[in-house]
Amino acid sequence: MYHLSTDTTGKWNIVGDYKNILKPSGFVLPFNYRTEVPFELFLCTSLPDNPDARLIIMQSSPSSSLYTSFSNAEIAPYIDNGKLHQHDFFELMFVIEGTVYQNIEYERHVYPAGSCCLINTNTQHIEEYHNASRILFLQLSKNFARNLFTAEQYFPTEDALCNGLMKNFFLQTLHQKNPAQKEYIDFIPLRDASWVKQYIHSIFEKMFHEIQEPVFGSSFRLCALCMELFWHLFDQNNYHNTPVKPGTEPERILFEQLSQFMKKTGRKVSRRQLEANFNYSGDYLYKIIRKYTGLGIHEYSSSLCMTRAAQLLLSSKMNINEIAELLGFCNYTQFYKAFEEYYHMTPKTYRKTMH
Repeated sequence: MYHLSTDTTGKWNIVGDYKNILKPSGFVLPFNYRTEVPFELFLCTSLPDNPDARLIIMQSSPSSSLYTSFSNAEIAPYIDNGKLHQHDFFELMFVIEGTVYQNIEYERHVYPAGSCCLINTNTQHIEEYHNASRILFLQLSKNFARNLFTAEQYFPTEDALCNGLMKNFFLQTLHQKNPAQKEYIDFIPLRDASWVKQYIHSIFEKMFHEIQEPVFGSSFRLCALCMELFWHLFDQNNYHNTPVKPGTEPERILFEQLSQFMKKTGRKVSRRQLEANFNYSGDYLYKIIRKYTGLGIHEYSSSLCMTRAAQLLLSSKMNINEIAELLGFCNYTQFYKAFEEYYHMTPKTYRKTMH
């Protein structure tokens, strides 16, 4: 059992000093993309400069609660491989502190504090944990969502526009004729940080409280808190939100082929090389890569090289010059500069602190 940090009034507080919440337990949480519980919360703290506790997780559900941390060596194979995943549940990712990047169906999105993303069960994605941040994940099973949005309503005012929008998102996924339809919604706050803290953070704190200290009626209160949360998010006076159905299948397949080619090459790849191997114009290939990553060809190739460089620094005995040469850099200085810009530390320091 764990407890969230509390303020002087004894209220639950998800925005406290994450560095002083608890000592890491060393327990390793498996990365599962299926759920056996109706409702689950994960509070994730990303500390990229801390090799012993790069990712700290507090999990809470009606059946279990735990606190755990992952060292860089434990977590890097999962969060640095760039492999997209999908769930059998709905997931809301809410950014409490910092800035978070998420790759959704090969399109890179940025989320500042207060923003969030709601993803259906068919949409592939992966979060990036390269920045210091705190993220809260709310996971809802299909049955929980179905019961939530098909429950009887007693008041006409409950049929407001935002209620219709949220129902459509969930029920279209649950009842759709096309069971593979991918859909997600980005929520960008129109209110200031104090409003987000008062109305959104407080709901999450109440959810944690109900799960950690359940009493008669807690199940109903959790349902009500979920509805209150989505009511605020779908209200277009509070958040800008538009459901998105990702791009065409041929574009996605082409990007996957481009990405796999660049990764297998294992070194910097130029526009000319891509043109020669894929028989498309450089401009079109640039647009595809830009659409699915938010980066140009050079920037995306460099990011793949830096990820590979970090892996080699930790898993091989090659010296830095050998790694630079293997990745296609003309000289050590060029590689050194690119690595430091990407990881905010030198290759030598990275090998020493992250190993």
